[in-house]
Amino acid sequence: MKLVQKHEVVTYPEYQAVLDEFDDNGTPRLLMHIEVEPSLFNARVFTRLINEWVALRECIDAPIFALEPEPDDDKWERFVSRLGFSYASTRVDCTDGQSRRLFVSNKKKNEQQEHNGDQSD
Repeated sequence: MKLVQKHEVVTYPEYQAVLDEFDDNGTPRLLMHIEVEPSLFNARVFTRLINEWVALRECIDAPIFALEPEPDDDKWERFVSRLGFSYASTRVDCTDGQSRRLFVSNKKKNEQQEHNGDQSD
């Protein structure tokens, strides 16, 4: 895979979100990075992050992937699952020799229909 572009989504003292766009032999892939400053992160900040995530997903129909920062990080899994990510049933062998779980966020079918103006059942 080849990195095409980095998109800075948001930057706050409490967290930063970056979306990397890759070309996988002609197939675009999106990988999300969210870095959190734990000492500043609270329920109010998380609500803001959720609202921004919903707005981003309204604009992007493609699956968005996320790779856990540390192998088998249960706390991180709980965090990204609240954003709608789920385990993609695959692991990625990273350059540091560690194998990490890959997570994916798919836009829900009804959200895609609404976004595309399709109101059929």
